[in-house]
Amino acid sequence: MAGEKEIKLSDVITEDECSEPGKKPKQMPWIMVGMCEGCTDCSDACPQKGIKLVNMDRKMPNAWLVEFRACTGCGKCAKACIWGAIQMTSFVDWALERYEKYEGGPYPSKYDD
Repeated sequence: MAGEKEIKLSDVITEDECSEPGKKPKQMPWIMVGMCEGCTDCSDACPQKGIKLVNMDRKMPNAWLVEFRACTGCGKCAKACIWGAIQMTSFVDWALERYEKYEGGPYPSKYDD
């Protein structure tokens, strides 16, 4: 509808929904690498310093939740991403499985040893 603003889950997350470091969060960031522009806003916003830019064999490094076990689900990374490359998901088990399987990023770099 005209004049209505789309509301994303990342817009309604509150500090009360964050877990303590080391505990399973209620939601986690789902990073869509193809939309990431490598600006570092998400990694700068992460209080746990869990998001890093990694070389995924693309033209620029992209964001990835490297320290996923430290994630509290606060959503600050998603709020900081102006590109919409990070959305919070309540499918925490899937997200944990994804980040564990691809700890260095989903696309291995030909430049890494």
